[in-house]
Amino acid sequence: MKNKINTIIYGAGNAGIRLAKKLKSNQKIDFFVDDDLNKVGKKFLRIKVISYKDLVLMSEENSSLNLIIAIPSLSLIKRKQLFKKLNFITDTITTLPTNKELINDKIEISDLSKITFSDIINRKNLEIDYEKIKYLTKKNVLVTGAAGSIGSELSRQLSKFNTSNLIFLDLSENSLSRLINSEKIKKKRNIKYLIGNILDTNSIKKIILKYNIDIIFHAAAYKHVDLLEDNVVQAAKNNILGTFSMLEAARISKNKIKFVYISTDKAVKPLGILGYTKGFGEVICQNLFNKIKKIDITIVRFGNVFASDGSYFDKINKQIKDKNIINLTHKKMERYFMSIEEASYLVLKSLTISSLQKLFILNMGRPMKIVDLVKKFIKIINKDVKIKIIGIRKGEKLKEDLSYKKLSKTANKFIYSTKNPKIKNQNLLKSLFEDLKVQIKNENDIKIKKILMNFYKEYGRN
Repeated sequence: MKNKINTIIYGAGNAGIRLAKKLKSNQKIDFFVDDDLNKVGKKFLRIKVISYKDLVLMSEENSSLNLIIAIPSLSLIKRKQLFKKLNFITDTITTLPTNKELINDKIEISDLSKITFSDIINRKNLEIDYEKIKYLTKKNVLVTGAAGSIGSELSRQLSKFNTSNLIFLDLSENSLSRLINSEKIKKKRNIKYLIGNILDTNSIKKIILKYNIDIIFHAAAYKHVDLLEDNVVQAAKNNILGTFSMLEAARISKNKIKFVYISTDKAVKPLGILGYTKGFGEVICQNLFNKIKKIDITIVRFGNVFASDGSYFDKINKQIKDKNIINLTHKKMERYFMSIEEASYLVLKSLTISSLQKLFILNMGRPMKIVDLVKKFIKIINKDVKIKIIGIRKGEKLKEDLSYKKLSKTANKFIYSTKNPKIKNQNLLKSLFEDLKVQIKNENDIKIKKILMNFYKEYGRN
């Protein structure tokens, strides 16, 4: 019996049987498990249905079970309860999405790609307690890039609070439409979905005044490493001038406005356009707007967000589906990872921490080798997948740095504070920024990159 069983589907209902039909063409399904005792002992598609007790006994003899939960009718609470019940049996658990998340009630193998952070990474998620965040009550909040990965999760979490107005701003009409129709966002009258460009300073000013904005979460950014290497002008325009535009607009606020800049570990000692532009956004925040009393700026920096839109794990799902091959740039490639839920929650939590620096780094644990995560991913999906080493891409590093300076503890063990290098000659910085604006206007990608590269050669030494 030992190591004989490969795959077990939990749920012998309509969804489980349809999933088994899909999977049978390329892998063996050994058993169904069902809590309905009337089904136990029966066979569907020649696959026997066993009970939960049978499954527990089986797990004692075989520790390498691959469980798939196929009960899309389960509520989130009941799904979590079932996960708790199954976690001690095996660490290889995947699940179909809920009925609401399934498109046209169709079940595809690709639905099994919806693997949670804790499925892949052996680290407990932090305890999320929204009751401890009080400052959002009756506040007017603006989220830029609200339909993006981080922005949409921030929007989802913000919709749980008793805010006065929630303004979700995004340039993409289609993405914003998906956000509006998302079951994850609480339907409230005080939520406004606005199509807008962060580069349109006057338009942003009108939004700030109309809704009397108290807090801005600036999540709008172009973020794809390899794509931005070939789109230098747009990256600089959006990530640098867009940030400047938002801060300029915030100056019009009648009250003191809290401005939260969402940054990335790639902004530290950068090698590529994403890091250059996001890092320069930090520089703008801390040097060009640091003396404006009406704006209280906080920077929150973190590493990779697991399974975000266009993330590495998003891409390997497609690679497996198309060619059964996973492309890996380098065996020694390491990254910091955190779940999107955790990262967004800690962004909200960061505004509760008192710190002179107001530059926060999220505690992402130790960096993990991508190859190890990929191997675990392959084990979870239980397929014969080859790994192909393709070499490091433009603008990519083997390892990322979280900060330039030493990290300091804060009142929250999941949030550190740190310092950026000081810029002594502010006039020189302003002159450099003006030159950068001219080159962006002229769409001179070579000069834009040269200005940023030269800046960072000196910046990290301070």
